[in-house]
Amino acid sequence: MIDNDTVMTHGAELHNKKIHKNIEDTSFFDIPLATTTDNFCKFEGKEYPLNNSVTVLRTDTGQVMGRPRSDKYKVVNPKLLYDRHAEKLLESNLPTKDLTVTDWSWDNGAKSLRTCKLNDLDFEIANGDKVTARQDIFTSLDLSWRFSVFNGGYRSLCENTCVFGGERLYHTRRKHTKGISIEAILSKLDKTLEVFYTNRDEMRIWQKSTVTDEQVAKLLSDTVCKKPLADLKKASDPNIVTINQKLFDYLMYRYWEEVPSLGKNLWSVYNALTHWSTHTDAEWERQNDKGIFVVLKTSRGSSNKDLVATRRQDAVRDVLQSKSWKQLYRTN
Repeated sequence: MIDNDTVMTHGAELHNKKIHKNIEDTSFFDIPLATTTDNFCKFEGKEYPLNNSVTVLRTDTGQVMGRPRSDKYKVVNPKLLYDRHAEKLLESNLPTKDLTVTDWSWDNGAKSLRTCKLNDLDFEIANGDKVTARQDIFTSLDLSWRFSVFNGGYRSLCENTCVFGGERLYHTRRKHTKGISIEAILSKLDKTLEVFYTNRDEMRIWQKSTVTDEQVAKLLSDTVCKKPLADLKKASDPNIVTINQKLFDYLMYRYWEEVPSLGKNLWSVYNALTHWSTHTDAEWERQNDKGIFVVLKTSRGSSNKDLVATRRQDAVRDVLQSKSWKQLYRTN
């Protein structure tokens, strides 16, 4: 299936999208690039001196790809990156006969993302509740994103992006410096199979790990909803609010939404968290102090919802690695 369209992200960032089945087709990312060390560079109406700096240009349009950066910056052409990913994926031990590839670009190629869903690598948590393996590869030419490789999953029932709870083996970010090695980073893709099955086993345990509403509330209060330096501030003022109340209310609301179909267990908690990290512009109703129901949003209207999603995925990963989560996991 080929689907080419141009849409608006949050009414701000123009992006292009292509959905297809051929991992070796990277023509979407084929843009001509060059670096310049001229004395000055103009970007967004401002002039920048280029002292030991370079700028990246799109030569067919003359577009400047972001601010000047150090001459240690390594320009990684997106097409080359995705070509190497395709080669590594096809050489790996992963099932690649049935793939769904989605290519994205923002700001005329300044930012790009390829997601690759491995449709033959999936598992069921419960009847009809299926998780499919997915790889996301991010890069940018305008300094907005580091080169990132994310191996996770996709829950088709609710269109959530599953966040796996581990560290460097399958979630990697690197700055665009001359020491960056695309080969070294992509060589870790073989770990995907091992990681996927490990997380499959954990998710099935989460589905069987029952929790009370009080335990869920304490977990959220101690982790993702806890404000920075909350313990220190609480010590100086016992009456100070130490949690993000809006986020707490939303995650509890999402948890209760999951319970009727999934039950009171860690799997429901996990899906409440990944719904928040995936659907960055979600809305919900909450009753205010006057008893009136008002519509609230989980975001502040950021134009870069992909950056918001990445940060939230990191926050979910922190929850899964926390002592609070592991205590609930171990007691069931």
